Amino acid sequence: MKKLYFLLITCVFYIFISGIITENVYAQDNNFVKLPNAFSPNGDNINDVWVWEAEQIEMFQIHIYDRWGKLIFRSSDIDQGWDGNDMSGNPVALDTYIYYIEGRKAGHGNFLQKGSVLLLR
Repeated sequence: MKKLYFLLITCVFYIFISGIITENVYAQDNNFVKLPNAFSPNGDNINDVWVWEAEQIEMFQIHIYDRWGKLIFRSSDIDQGWDGNDMSGNPVALDTYIYYIEGRKAGHGNFLQKGSVLLLR
């Protein structure tokens, strides 16, 4: 999604020369992986797995950390999703978790995406 911003630059060089430049600038949304901001792995078969959507991703690595920086989950399988368990298979507590996604999208190169997800039980 492109967003249009109006940019105004004013330049003053000493006292004698000044100028104003106006330009329309488009900012590109580089969140190549679409993720919900919450899920509820409580066994009701509704939003039990935190899944992401992405197209034309050539390389993918996700790391999920708790609020103290402990690595809870990691995967390089873009189709796996996270079921709310740690890497030992133990359910983690209701909390907000931080994720980092490193990847490469065809035609765009490498990217880093980060954010948070709320796990509800």
